[in-house]
Amino acid sequence: MRPMRLASLTVVALSLLVARPAVAAEPNDDAALGGLKTAKAVYDVSVSDKRQLLLYLSVIKDAREKMVAKGIKPELVVVLRGASVTLVGRAATGGAEQQQVAGEIAKLVTELKGAGVRFEACAFALKLLKVDPASILPELHLVANTFNSAVGYQNKGYAVVTVF
Repeated sequence: MRPMRLASLTVVALSLLVARPAVAAEPNDDAALGGLKTAKAVYDVSVSDKRQLLLYLSVIKDAREKMVAKGIKPELVVVLRGASVTLVGRAATGGAEQQQVAGEIAKLVTELKGAGVRFEACAFALKLLKVDPASILPELHLVANTFNSAVGYQNKGYAVVTVF
């Protein structure tokens, strides 16, 4: 074959490879979750914005659903500390948008609790921030200090996922 023709064919072949759309693999969690029968995690949540809390609860729900779809039994705990305890009140406060977000948070907490997720609220934070413990959502279990929750669950084999 003549060198000019070979060069032309090489350019054409390379152009086709570059122009060919890349086939992306479907995203999966197989490397992390492969072989697990049970997944134990405690989500240590310390956020101060209702929209953030709603987002992270949605992410936790998605992660749980993906575990279940893989045949993994999730044992999940959400511990709310710091300003997060002010975001889970029974009575929605703020403007219409804030009340809507609060309602979505309450609905998601109820749904996750019904799916077996345990929720804990820090009594130390409630006292510090002057929040009446009776004002938080009924799905939350009041604990003395969620630092102890993080330590205790980690010592029981739970992975700690910090959310802030």
